[in-house]
Amino acid sequence: MSQKTVIALLAVALAAVPAFLLAQVKISTNIPGLAPSTDVCGFVSNFYTFSLMIGGILAFGAIVYGGVKYTFAAGNPSGQSEGKEWIKGALLGLLLLVGAYIILNTINPDILKKGSSCLPSLPAVFVPPAGGGGGGGGGGGGGACSLAPLTAITDPAALAMENGATVVWTSSDPNVQKNLTKLQQEFNKLRSIMTSKVGGSATANSVYRPLAYQMHLFDIFQASQVYNGNKSFYDGNSTCSSVISALKAEQQKHGICYDGKPCLVSSPNKCAPHVKGTGVDISISPAAFLNTINTFLQSNNIDLRWQALASDPVHFNLVNPPFAGCAS
Repeated sequence: MSQKTVIALLAVALAAVPAFLLAQVKISTNIPGLAPSTDVCGFVSNFYTFSLMIGGILAFGAIVYGGVKYTFAAGNPSGQSEGKEWIKGALLGLLLLVGAYIILNTINPDILKKGSSCLPSLPAVFVPPAGGGGGGGGGGGGGACSLAPLTAITDPAALAMENGATVVWTSSDPNVQKNLTKLQQEFNKLRSIMTSKVGGSATANSVYRPLAYQMHLFDIFQASQVYNGNKSFYDGNSTCSSVISALKAEQQKHGICYDGKPCLVSSPNKCAPHVKGTGVDISISPAAFLNTINTFLQSNNIDLRWQALASDPVHFNLVNPPFAGCAS
């Protein structure tokens, strides 16, 4: 019986498997030999690790096979050439796996880190509290308040900003502090040269924005979404009065969801320039000098660059920061 006949018979046998048996097959996204993944990042990391293991085994086998074939084909150019092709193919496969790592790491370093999440956090969705009334003038009356108080700020830099500081150069994150130290040095260099060579000025308006402070603003936004979704309930619940009063005070202080102010805050981003210590808002005077500012910075060896957005004439980024990662 020929090989083609055997293959045809096997195909027919597989096609004849009853559908109700196929329906019992369960597909698992977990990778054999690795911890179960719970999100996209974990699955990608596990899949790459699994591919690397399998690829390494196959490449080793192909190299051994090619080497043996090359050795035993002495005097046979065709056999030796085929052995070389096996070895080259194995090395090319390993190179492709390494290339995949470089590409994934460039897109997002967190993708290949086990236990990390590469997905952004999303705003909270309002869920009416159990027993909460919808309209009318009265709400929950007594009982426990289902709206949690705002989380207290403990980070020193975040507390400084909460208490009115607008220009902060210090961080409790040692890696971020490395960036802030260089950022301040480069800004001071710019300010000095602007004064001496151009007769202008450079003023820092906003520098470090601690992740804890960003989280505080987002906390206000989320709590406001919940409160605005069912005001009658919360206003009618006497046990919520202190929580609502504190929330409204923070809304007014930061201009979030208060008296017609925008009710929109970005999710905290540990990789944002101001959070990882590489961004600074600088007002340049005279303003027309901004058109040639990057040429001026480069010619004077100042490691700052304006991002060149007409809609944002103040944002500058640090060039080649000591710490290239994100805030912790």
